[in-house]
Amino acid sequence: TRGAGGISMAGTRPTRPAEINQTSQELAYIDSVSSQSMQLDKFSILYTNADCFTNKRYDLLLLLNTLTYKPYVIAITEVNSKVNYNKMIPSEFNIPGYLIFHANIGSINHRGIIIYVHESIHACCLDVNEPFSEYLLIQIKYLNRCILTLGVIYRSPSSLATNNTHLL
Repeated sequence: TRGAGGISMAGTRPTRPAEINQTSQELAYIDSVSSQSMQLDKFSILYTNADCFTNKRYDLLLLLNTLTYKPYVIAITEVNSKVNYNKMIPSEFNIPGYLIFHANIGSINHRGIIIYVHESIHACCLDVNEPFSEYLLIQIKYLNRCILTLGVIYRSPSSLATNNTHLL
C-alpha cells in the first residue's frame, strides 16, 4: 500500500512471529534458530522471485532448517498470486526468528515484496516518496557499526512505459 509519503508505515512495520497455531515443522525450526548462533563474520542474503509465495513458505522453512548458518536477510518478490482471489495479510508469511517488512501484500494489481531480517539485527523501513510502487527499502545496522541500505525492486515484464519511467 502507498501513502502520501511513500510506502505507508502500516504496510511495512516489522511484525514478530505469532507463536500460536504453529505447525510442528515451524516449531522444529524455532528450536533450530534458537539453538544456533548466527555467523557474525559473514553477512548473508537470500533472494528469490517466488511467483506466489503462499504455497512455497514451507519450502523456505525446510531450506532454512537445513542450513548451518541462517541468512541475515531473506528478500522475496512476487509474493502475491497473479490471480489475487484471496486478500492475503502479512502475518500469514511470518517466519520464526525473523522480522518481516513488506510492501503491497494482498494488494490487487501488485505482486508484493517481503524482506525478512533476522531478529538479532536492528532494521527499519525507509520511507521514500516515489511514484514507482513495487519497491521496499530498509536500513540495517550490522554489528552495531555498519549501516546497510537494502532495496528490493520488482518490475513486471508487462510494466507500462509510465511505470518504467517512474522506476528511473
